[in-house]
Amino acid sequence: MSKGYTPKPWRPIPGSGQSLSLTSGTAATFANALGAAAFGAATYAFAIRLSPAATAYIATVTVTKAGTAATASTDYPISSSDYSQVIGCAPGDKVSVYQASGSTQTAYLCELT
Repeated sequence: MSKGYTPKPWRPIPGSGQSLSLTSGTAATFANALGAAAFGAATYAFAIRLSPAATAYIATVTVTKAGTAATASTDYPISSSDYSQVIGCAPGDKVSVYQASGSTQTAYLCELT
């Protein structure tokens, strides 16, 4: 970084928050809350969080242009006991979540710029 550079924090994109119902052992893909099938031109990261539960559960996340479904063992793991995760992406990407265990739960996502 150059001298005097101050990194700017991510900003939520208004209206981009959304939720996704997750069923144990299956993958689901977020639709874009802003009306497109994928992230918009200003989206370069997103925050994701799983709904809390009395017994923590695991899900995996994948980010692709093609909307490839997340799988149990080959994608980025997150836990319902974790804080929100910020993951980088590119305009046009899609996010899929696979819930590895537990009953029906919810994942929450907000696009960041």
